[in-house]
Amino acid sequence: MLYSAVTDPELRDWVEFQSKNGSGFLHSVATVANLASEAEYSLLRPALVMFRSQYPEPNSRALLRWRSWLKASASNGSNLGTFAAGTNPYGVAFDGANIWVTNAGSGTVSKE
Repeated sequence: MLYSAVTDPELRDWVEFQSKNGSGFLHSVATVANLASEAEYSLLRPALVMFRSQYPEPNSRALLRWRSWLKASASNGSNLGTFAAGTNPYGVAFDGANIWVTNAGSGTVSKE
């Protein structure tokens, strides 16, 4: 399947981050990736994968782990666990290692 910088599920967040916040060379690479046709992007993609591994955007490790967890649970429908929360869970965050839940009813934060 051919992707563009916008449709590539693996790299779109990195390309978007670098095109907005990258400096110098990485900003230029992300800009070129955004302008590339699907055929051009397919040639550029291996370099983008390498650059992303060397220069990840903030929170990328957490995003990748979260996506891996979602893919694993969605791929076979398995329950990967249940997570305790407080009263009226409201927001959720993932830092790459832990799941954090804000509990509106009790004014607390749960960590799993």
